[in-house]
Amino acid sequence: MVTDTTAARRAAWTAGLLLVALWLATHPYHGIVHDSRLYTAQALAALYPARFAGDLFLAFGSQDQFTLFTPIYRPFLAALGKARGNMLLLVIVEALWLGGVTYLAGALVADRRARLVGMALVIVLPGALLLRHGEAFLTPRLPAEALVCVALGLMLRGRLAWAVVAVALAMLVHPLTALSGLALVLLYGAPRRPIVWAMAGGMVAAALGLAVGGVDPFVRGLQQFDPEWLAIVRQRDSNCFMTELPVERYFALATMLALAGIALACGDAKARRLVAMMLAITLLSLVVSLVGGDLFHNVLIVDIQLWRATWLLGVIAYLGVGAALMRPDGGLTGFGKLLVATAVALSSLSQYFAPLVFVAAPFAALAGVVALWEWHYEAPVPSLLRAVALAGLITALSLGCYGIFVGSTALTISADRTLAPTLALITGILAALWFAVRQTRARTSILIGGALLLAAGVAWDQRTPWRAFVDATPAAPVSLTALLTNPAPMYWDGDMTVPWLLLNRASYYSCEQGAGVLFSRATALQYRHRTGSFRQAQSLDFGALSFCPAIAPKAAPTAADLATLCGHEPGLGNVVLTRDIPGAGGKLWRAPVQFDDVRTIGNKRRRLLTDRFFVYDCAGLRN
Repeated sequence: MVTDTTAARRAAWTAGLLLVALWLATHPYHGIVHDSRLYTAQALAALYPARFAGDLFLAFGSQDQFTLFTPIYRPFLAALGKARGNMLLLVIVEALWLGGVTYLAGALVADRRARLVGMALVIVLPGALLLRHGEAFLTPRLPAEALVCVALGLMLRGRLAWAVVAVALAMLVHPLTALSGLALVLLYGAPRRPIVWAMAGGMVAAALGLAVGGVDPFVRGLQQFDPEWLAIVRQRDSNCFMTELPVERYFALATMLALAGIALACGDAKARRLVAMMLAITLLSLVVSLVGGDLFHNVLIVDIQLWRATWLLGVIAYLGVGAALMRPDGGLTGFGKLLVATAVALSSLSQYFAPLVFVAAPFAALAGVVALWEWHYEAPVPSLLRAVALAGLITALSLGCYGIFVGSTALTISADRTLAPTLALITGILAALWFAVRQTRARTSILIGGALLLAAGVAWDQRTPWRAFVDATPAAPVSLTALLTNPAPMYWDGDMTVPWLLLNRASYYSCEQGAGVLFSRATALQYRHRTGSFRQAQSLDFGALSFCPAIAPKAAPTAADLATLCGHEPGLGNVVLTRDIPGAGGKLWRAPVQFDDVRTIGNKRRRLLTDRFFVYDCAGLRN
């Protein structure tokens, strides 16, 4: 005989297994990619400072000076190598992240079923402005987010002093990510503890004193971007300005705000209060970013990117939406829950089918109107409004299907062979999680949960052969190193990680290495200079889906073009291209696996596959 306690225990184990499986399915491992490349380079530079001297990203200082992540990351790389060190630390911080969100959910939402639904929403739903919560690659943002969630969980349990300690640790790991958490802890604790007002005042006074004293980064609050520096930042890091964000980001923000409104209206009392505070902090952050950054070009305001507060709003709001969906009385009717669930599904799918972001936002707003009506009047919506909502649902799905199968992303979607099985796995996990929430067939559910976790674990590592080769090869092939005779920083066409990760040496230029233009005027000027040189050589960087704008196809570069590039860049050593330039003395190297990437040629995206690389020595071309 199965007791209620045993059934509840089995359901809890099943839910835990399924949440981990859901995380693995929605956060596959693609290797050292995106911003993880930059933080890995900083850790490698700490291990091999002489080999990374002259690297564009590191030459004038980097984000490394504002985080304690490098001392944590460096031993993993030294002991395990780049691929295994990155993967192990990522698994650790992802476990911390899930633990932090679980701890926050336990304090925020009383009902167990609502907590599970809310955590599932946090895992599957996207962010709003550029960066999302819980990224799938290793950066200090992940542990900082985990510490902020722990801080909020402590705060809600009445342990304000420990909450301040946790959020202070988060600030040391990644201050930009933790800043919104610090603001929320202070705002929540101020009415209850007068000492918090003193703490906040002391922080402001200390920041002003450090600014006047010329201490970085506080002194930046007294500085303004000059026109030359600002023009470079706007070209390379336009995402840091509210007025230059792409329109789809605002649709994603509108979706998040609508879901936050639903949580504010229909969630638990504790969740409503926290959502209201975080919503106020987020809106204030966006206004300060707009006024201080876009209008007055204040260096500190642009640098700290206050719009990042949306990550924490998302976590709290989605937990609140979970509470609203599972609330038995005083909240949404069945029809209202259907609309909210559909809005959630559209928003989640927009991560895989980009056109859906334009459908998810208005539908989330419609769901919010229905939710507010039902909350205010404590009655189902009238038949007319219900008919409008259903018409909106049909329209949303129709437009979404049109955008997916007819729109500009159709070719990209069809080329992704992992998409269909991934979505099928996610759907299966969510269905099993729903049965676990309802505690039906507990013994069968736990077996299914274990099987789905195994399937998600097997499918988690989705590195391409090229990515696995660059990340995991312990020593560069002798056939390559024998051709790289120039010890100066080198350029690798289309992939800056080859010098960093495969060769353990400085990269002379890539568009991604311009990330530091936001924080250093010297980096910005050098980045602009090198961008001009490599643009003339038609570098692959300018055809990549990256921060460099695509250039119109021209005649193939000549030996004279390559000699001009080397002449303009006296610190450049070897240049490795994917094309043979007659008369330039290129030496062929065949890679053991194919370089695989998507490029923009003209106005079309095309896949580039090659294992042929040509090595040129600038020392000979300058003579």
